[in-house]
Amino acid sequence: MSPSVRSLAAILVTAVAAASLSVPGGPDAALTAQTREMRERAVWVSVIDQKGKPVGDLGPDEFVIREDGRRREAIRVQKATEPIDLTLMIDTSAAMERHMQSARLALKELVTALNPHASIALVTFGERPTIQVDRTNTLAAIARGVDRLFSIDTAGAYMLEAVLEVASGLRKRQPARPVIAVVVTDGIEFTDQSADFVLVRLAETGARFDVFNVNQGSAAEMPDQPARERARLIAEGTSRSGGTRAELLTDMALQKVLADYATELLNQTRVVYVRPDSLIPPVRIEVSVTRPGLTVRSTPVPQPRG
Repeated sequence: MSPSVRSLAAILVTAVAAASLSVPGGPDAALTAQTREMRERAVWVSVIDQKGKPVGDLGPDEFVIREDGRRREAIRVQKATEPIDLTLMIDTSAAMERHMQSARLALKELVTALNPHASIALVTFGERPTIQVDRTNTLAAIARGVDRLFSIDTAGAYMLEAVLEVASGLRKRQPARPVIAVVVTDGIEFTDQSADFVLVRLAETGARFDVFNVNQGSAAEMPDQPARERARLIAEGTSRSGGTRAELLTDMALQKVLADYATELLNQTRVVYVRPDSLIPPVRIEVSVTRPGLTVRSTPVPQPRG
């Protein structure tokens, strides 16, 4: 081949290669899009003002996201549209008897407010954990289950065992937006289980964990070990998952607190951010906002497992 022919061939090869790189939607474009998608992560976020009202007009540049202390860039803020997968867990031990009427009223208003944006299961844990209403988005079925809630004479609570069983079910189903809400009162805890073990299983679900504790100062001055384990589960489970921990001095407060809770869930946003590719997931994800005077609660969106 003459030098001129070889030069022409080289020019043609170079031109073809350049064209393939510049074609929109070509192999490299697809690879770039795939890489970008793999790097995107998201968190469910609730932003509350000083009056307890949701704030929904924040842009990506107003969110500060840190993974294990490292700043990440928020790129999109969207209203959360995925259905809420809510497990309502109710204490039906003997200690709950004096609070049950108020609890039924507050719970009925909660499930009504969330309908039809949530599928709801109703689980009780006076004596052994029991599914009172299997997961459904039929309001009438849930309301009937709430009406049937009564405390059990002489029964103690099995809250840790109940959370463990609910977590097991969530790990199998892997819902997109799991939430666990517990209504409990101070009383005897019968579960012989460590909070550490339950916290690990709870974290594996990716669920937001909320606890509404009607205590009225009834806690024992010297709690036993099961009571201490339950207190740890409540404190650390809500904190780690971005949930609510409400200590109520009267059951009359349940109605308003659960109404505000429903409003918060219905006004959550999905904040998408980017992170470097890594085989090691972050231990802690923290979300705050630059606008002063606001409370932020966040829960990482669960990643599908193979």
